[in-house]
Amino acid sequence: MKYLVVFALVALVAARPDGGDRPKPKGPAIFVRPVHRAAQNESYEFKFGIAGMKELNETEVSLWKVVKGEDGPELAETDFSVELKSLTEEEIKEIMEEKKEQMKDIMERFQDKKEDIQEWIEEKKEAIRERIGEEKYEALKEWIEEKKEEIKDWVEDKKGDREGDDEDRRPKPHPQFKHAIVGRVTVSEVSCEDQGPYLVRYGSGRDDKEEREEREGQDGESKRRPRKPRGAFLILVKGCLRPEPRED
Repeated sequence: MKYLVVFALVALVAARPDGGDRPKPKGPAIFVRPVHRAAQNESYEFKFGIAGMKELNETEVSLWKVVKGEDGPELAETDFSVELKSLTEEEIKEIMEEKKEQMKDIMERFQDKKEDIQEWIEEKKEAIRERIGEEKYEALKEWIEEKKEEIKDWVEDKKGDREGDDEDRRPKPHPQFKHAIVGRVTVSEVSCEDQGPYLVRYGSGRDDKEEREEREGQDGESKRRPRKPRGAFLILVKGCLRPEPRED
């Protein structure tokens, strides 16, 4: 939330040259960690990904820094080293399988920690019992159980209220991307000048349909908070003053 205004400014230049906001995102998905923390005078590396159902072109990928211009925020070129690699559908599947295995390992480690946590809770329970006495401890347990039942009833009521919206609330399956580009970014000798908001973009122009949708949706969307654009991220540099953008 602290950098909401920063991303709002990025949204202005991401939507169109004159600063308007598009009603719906178009093009491939862009994945990048929203906040990066780097150290001065050291190299910093990070990755981003672009994925879609249609074939992608590496020449359409660009990385920009959002800077203050005369008439508002503008996009400026960076001197970062960017290496791109296109992935086939098979390579994407292999990566997804690797991620699944990694998640499986994480869940297994979590289960191990869960048992340790449960043991710690039991130890604390005994310590509380000894400190407040058996009678008060039993009264506390009874009170906790009552609250659990109240919470359970409240959850069931909320589920009942949403029964009519089950179809709308049902999670949609994640798309199985067929094409992807992975980018590796290297920032050499990081300085305070490198701190600020950035944007990974795929392509730059929009078709007449997008322009028409924007004009039709401007009245209803103009008062809404601009969404964080795809590919927007922030680089913070240790020891440098944090960006404090104005809301105007």
